[in-house]
Amino acid sequence: MREILFRGKTYDGKWEQGDLRHGGYVHNDSETYIMRADVALHNIPVDPKTIGQYTGLTDKNGKKIFEGDIITDGYGTAVVKYNESKAAFYVEAVIGGEYLGEEWDADIKIIGNIHDNPELLKGE
Repeated sequence: MREILFRGKTYDGKWEQGDLRHGGYVHNDSETYIMRADVALHNIPVDPKTIGQYTGLTDKNGKKIFEGDIITDGYGTAVVKYNESKAAFYVEAVIGGEYLGEEWDADIKIIGNIHDNPELLKGE
């Protein structure tokens, strides 16, 4: 079975991973939360703009690849995105020539993410 996991950034800048929750135990609560598996019934508020789902894949160092990660294979750089119409993750090239398309290369490495490292998207 595929692991369903999300990550989100807290308002104090820390990344959390776990189940995604919308609304809490308070009536009309519109917050977005991550519920960690190691902290039962504890919702951690996160910025909803930073939510990304785990792709089920890891990079060459064994690090989990999430939607919003910036990856490279040494030749090009791309952002991991989700295609709702195909219900699939894909990569979108931002620097370099031909890059992966819907293929995942065993030599890919996470170099950042779109929230913490937007400068990596500028093609410098």
